[in-house]
Amino acid sequence: MSITAFGLAFLLSNQAWGTEITRPTDFAIESGPGLTTAAIVDLYVDEEHLWALGLDGTAALWDGKKWSKASSFPGAAKRIDDKRFVVHDLEAMPDGNWLGTNEGLVWVDEEGAEKVWMPPNRTVFSIARSVQDLFLATGPDGVWQLSGQRRHQYSLADGLPSPVANVVIEAHNHKIWVGTDRGVALLNPNGFASPLPLAPMAANIPVVDVLPHQSAKAVASDDGIVWLGKHPPNGWTSLVAAVGPYPLRILRSDADWWVLGETDLFQLDGRGNVHRWLVAGTPIDATLQGDKVVVAVAEGLFWWVPGAKVLSPISRIDGGVRSIASDPALGLWVASEDRVLLSKRDESWAVREPLAIATSNKGVWVASAEGLLRLDSEGGKTNISQKWGADPLVALCTDDEGGLWAADASGRIWGPNPEDPNVLALNTDIFRLYADGSGIWAATAEGLFHIAIK
Repeated sequence: MSITAFGLAFLLSNQAWGTEITRPTDFAIESGPGLTTAAIVDLYVDEEHLWALGLDGTAALWDGKKWSKASSFPGAAKRIDDKRFVVHDLEAMPDGNWLGTNEGLVWVDEEGAEKVWMPPNRTVFSIARSVQDLFLATGPDGVWQLSGQRRHQYSLADGLPSPVANVVIEAHNHKIWVGTDRGVALLNPNGFASPLPLAPMAANIPVVDVLPHQSAKAVASDDGIVWLGKHPPNGWTSLVAAVGPYPLRILRSDADWWVLGETDLFQLDGRGNVHRWLVAGTPIDATLQGDKVVVAVAEGLFWWVPGAKVLSPISRIDGGVRSIASDPALGLWVASEDRVLLSKRDESWAVREPLAIATSNKGVWVASAEGLLRLDSEGGKTNISQKWGADPLVALCTDDEGGLWAADASGRIWGPNPEDPNVLALNTDIFRLYADGSGIWAATAEGLFHIAIK
């Protein structure tokens, strides 16, 4: 039988070395017999002996008094073609053992060792068995499932949070947990990877917007605006009461906080005073343009300028407004029903049902019914949807380096590198993405998520 670290703790404390257990939860582990060989990657015990398998492939036997070199781990020969190999993991079977080694997957029994399969990167770091299938963590090659002669690789496209898989382990319900360089994923029996790299903040509350500020976050949720962190701004409680439920957007200028509600624009000034500005129409979106606040309604655009008593209309947009975005250099971008407009240059691009806009020093992107488009200064557009999957994109943002991040309708977030897009499956509705120096923030139907960028 193979035992875990918990099982070893019980063995050390209750049997061979006689540590007294005074309560069921009172485990005291002494130094034990000691072992000066390499790191231990697996253990095996029967009624009389304990075997330890070292990282270098050597095995040692404890007879209750002393260690001695074992010719093999139970049933396992440690040489292949007379070459020493490194053993990373072992899965015990009734008639032999599966070994994960630097030479791939190896089967060992009383007759010797046989190389069974080798991933492209050669090394198998961890093995888990579910029913009759083997799951292998192969480092940069992700996770491989071996079922008879069938081989299936799980990678970023299947929802792993990272292409590098370090360890796999079976749960009691035959599901497979995968530890990667960027979090944990769960492989269900149907073969779908559900990454769990992080826990949501404001969990189970639909979050529609987030604005990181220093070490805290201002969040717009269905329960109203929420301050996550210490030391909320002066007057925040009054702002929460004034806004009520279902805010749409949160903005921050040099001294003021702004919240777009269901019918009004709210301002929390630097002195802690709350101001309410009536919006003439159904609010859709808001953004900052210099020292002005631009509000999009279904029919057009309004703005607030410093010192104004009301929101002033800017222009009526044929076909209505779907979203807006501000670019410090180029001005205000507006997505209508069938066009994307740039206010400062009075230019427009024909785009069918544009939904979200993202800008950076590297370009302008639009998520639309045509797919993901990149706009150029000559009035042209390039469809680059094939690099970001087949599902419609619903939210965009750009990071500090100008890279594009996109969320699709299936609840996945795509990173900026088309060759290695770092797909992260949150499996919930994603309403908005926001980038800051710490990573990407996702406002979703199940709370606020943070994706760290290394």
